[in-house]
Amino acid sequence: MSWDGRQSIVDGGDSNAMHAYGPLGGTTAGFPKWTTGWNLFSPTAGDLLSDGRVDIVSATREGYLFAWATDGPAADNDQWWRLQHDEWSSGNYGAVTRPPGAIRRARWSPGQATMTLAAPGSSWYTGTPAAYRLTIEPQEQTLSRTATVPAGGTPTLAVPGGTQRLGIQAVGPTGLLGTPAWLE
Repeated sequence: MSWDGRQSIVDGGDSNAMHAYGPLGGTTAGFPKWTTGWNLFSPTAGDLLSDGRVDIVSATREGYLFAWATDGPAADNDQWWRLQHDEWSSGNYGAVTRPPGAIRRARWSPGQATMTLAAPGSSWYTGTPAAYRLTIEPQEQTLSRTATVPAGGTPTLAVPGGTQRLGIQAVGPTGLLGTPAWLE
């Protein structure tokens, strides 16, 4: 994980603190993070808030759960995040198994010919999705729109006339689908 622009290792133990160490062994900026007791197991890193940043979660043996937001980009959490590397247990370091990020800040109203959104990535919030899948109602059609804007950009997508409800989700390069957003 990255906190201050460098890859870091995060460690919890029986010291009432969560520590992070940079590549040269020094303490990462913003650490230690204090807890109320012994940290159980390893801390978990991920993008809890779907904001493109790494969050750290840890539990203590007393039953308290702690979560900290970091400034580290979610894309920096690129190591083996579980046994056998990924969600498919492929053991393949190069496998892309993370879906696109969730659709955020989508804007559209019935009758409008276009919609905008904050582009997710092809793998969480990194890269450019392969496409967007639009589900339009009451036509009950599913359409595809090519994605051309990288993560964080603001694409504008055409919406067919007569649409009263619109669902949109990003499609990754391997066909994985991101979390949809519904607009009415």
